[in-house]
Amino acid sequence: MAQWGEPHGKEFALRLYTAGLIGSEPALVLHGGGNVSVKSNAWSIHRDEIETICVKATGRDMSLLAPDDLPAIELAPLRRLRAIENLDDVAMVNEIRRCLLDASAPTPSIETLVHAFLPHRFIDHSHADAVLCLTNQPNGEELIRRVIDDRVAIAPYVKPGFELARTVANVVEANPGVEGVVLMQHGLLTFAEDARTSYERHIAIVDACERFVAERTSGASIPVSFRCEESARVLAAKVAPMLRGLLANPTGDADRPWRRMILDWRCGDEVLSIVNSQAARKLAESGPLTGDHLIRTRRRALYLENPEWANTAALRDRLAKAVEAFRDEYLTYIDRNGGSAEGEEVAPRVVLLPGAGAFGWGSTKAEAKIATDIAEHTLLTKSRAERMGDFVTLPDNRLFEMEYRGLQRAKLHSSNARPLAGQVVAISGGAGAIGSAIAEVCAEAGAHVALTDVDAGRAAR
Repeated sequence: MAQWGEPHGKEFALRLYTAGLIGSEPALVLHGGGNVSVKSNAWSIHRDEIETICVKATGRDMSLLAPDDLPAIELAPLRRLRAIENLDDVAMVNEIRRCLLDASAPTPSIETLVHAFLPHRFIDHSHADAVLCLTNQPNGEELIRRVIDDRVAIAPYVKPGFELARTVANVVEANPGVEGVVLMQHGLLTFAEDARTSYERHIAIVDACERFVAERTSGASIPVSFRCEESARVLAAKVAPMLRGLLANPTGDADRPWRRMILDWRCGDEVLSIVNSQAARKLAESGPLTGDHLIRTRRRALYLENPEWANTAALRDRLAKAVEAFRDEYLTYIDRNGGSAEGEEVAPRVVLLPGAGAFGWGSTKAEAKIATDIAEHTLLTKSRAERMGDFVTLPDNRLFEMEYRGLQRAKLHSSNARPLAGQVVAISGGAGAIGSAIAEVCAEAGAHVALTDVDAGRAAR
């Protein structure tokens, strides 16, 4: 904290510190989710004092925030935007960027105006699993009120951005003295005049929700409906190459005809118990915990009931039909909600297979891991929600407006420009001079490289 406090001030350093505490807990935020802010003062080039707000840059990981990831914005012009009736995303981002103190700074969070319209100095926002487990119930508001009483205000689901900012400001003004706001099917905001109080309020509210969920689900279980003698590892090794081929997308480029995806795989006891359960199809085909996850996982997972593990040809045939049906249904979903399917790649990003576990896919191993991390947390939270009641999600039109929103999709960084992107290269004798040189060239060309060698020590080095 001292390294940041010196040039930026103590409050800024405390902001980064408590943001890191929230960001390091996957049950609160995952992979760039959530955001934080702090209000302070700065000096212009003319030595005029300016009230500012520093907000997390969009897509940045809260566990790794550095000073540049919390750009400063002039606050007064942002607050004036509240008087406007409508502000689309392009205009909103333009106004926010226009008010940056450093024109080269990264673009602040989509929820910058939520922070700007509130008076509190420190604001913390997460997508806590335990909170979402309650808000995504048919009687979610009643459950939240039972658990947290009047310490928080409750805001209905509203599209993040300008509309949400005005809604939250109105809710807080109507409920003076609250410690935070629960955003239905979205997450939690807490605030205070100092970093510690805002953080401790956040943790206390999440802890209360976690204890309530634990009490309501104690002893409850979802019956297992699928069993297989072979291990999940054996089954995954059998099916992963099939899926890799089926999920590849034609490019129309003769030199590189297929755009392939990379796999990440999970088969922990909890994941397997859910994927093998009677509720697996319902949980797979219901929507996400929060719309923020959609760009990584799509609105639902692909689920194949009772895979024919003993018959490879039959298994591949069923998977091929299931993937094709998924693509067709997704194109219909896009069209039904007024979007354009032209050029859209709509293969599954998460595949759940009884016996084998959960498979996440992305254009790189890192992106695949993000998809699977989110899918795993989603499965565990949905399972708890199902055991305590009935998991419900947002309607398709609300999901679509988040999934195909430009501000969200801008967070995705394609690495397909490199010639070997999406390819996996296995090199034997990889520890030798020739093998390691080939590995470096392939990696620089975008490939994921696996080195093998009879000398394990040399290969490791």
